[in-house]
Amino acid sequence: MDQGLPDTVDWRDTGAVGPVQDQDGTNTCWAFASVVCVEAMNFQATGVFTKLSEQQLIDGAVDTKCLKGGVTKAFDFIIKNRGLASQKDYPWTGVLVYGAIDDHACIHRNREFELKRAVAKHPVTVLIDSLNPSFLKYERGIYRQPIRGDLLNHVMAVVGYGATKHGEEYWICKNSWGSNWGEGGYIRIKRNIKEVQEKCVNLAYEANYAIRDDIAPPFKRPFQPLITYGQCRCIICRPELHEKNKPCKCSLCRPPDLYYR
Repeated sequence: MDQGLPDTVDWRDTGAVGPVQDQDGTNTCWAFASVVCVEAMNFQATGVFTKLSEQQLIDGAVDTKCLKGGVTKAFDFIIKNRGLASQKDYPWTGVLVYGAIDDHACIHRNREFELKRAVAKHPVTVLIDSLNPSFLKYERGIYRQPIRGDLLNHVMAVVGYGATKHGEEYWICKNSWGSNWGEGGYIRIKRNIKEVQEKCVNLAYEANYAIRDDIAPPFKRPFQPLITYGQCRCIICRPELHEKNKPCKCSLCRPPDLYYR
């Protein structure tokens, strides 16, 4: 499954990832993580790093909760807006926009090999339980605490992966709590968890990525799912995901055999 993928990836080393920022208790982690992904894609497409405006995203795709819904709304806003203004230019009107994306998608839950494949292409947003005291007090090293699937409340961006000299594998995640938290604003989270405890998940449980038509995606575009309004099997879908007479956008409603071309 990992055939052809690099053993380690760190998008920080390429110039595609900007400096760590501090959301300052505003519950806007979804905006900061989403912007990390789009900035990296813009860098891949243009060869130039442009710091994009989280504030424009917050103003245009308002979501006061640190949930997956914020990420999907963020990507939808960027598509509709045809990009984001640079952080330098916003809030001025009529400015040139950067970081346009054409679509967004999510990976199958708990499939870390899919997350690895996606991160090898560009950064990906993920959810974690940030209220765990061990996460709040994290300073260095590999974070090995179980991740509760029913307590996910904070969005970060996975910007790479690697392994220690002893072979322990980890994800590199960029947080939005300032550079004084963790390893300069980053955290390394244990990767390739073979077994999870009851109610626990791995970092691939809720992972979303942006798509640009001029950059090859980690996976081929999915077929349109067969599940439509009123037929959804998912208990967590929100009504706005189910437009009448249109296929459901929820990843759980996409039959696995139809997910890839």
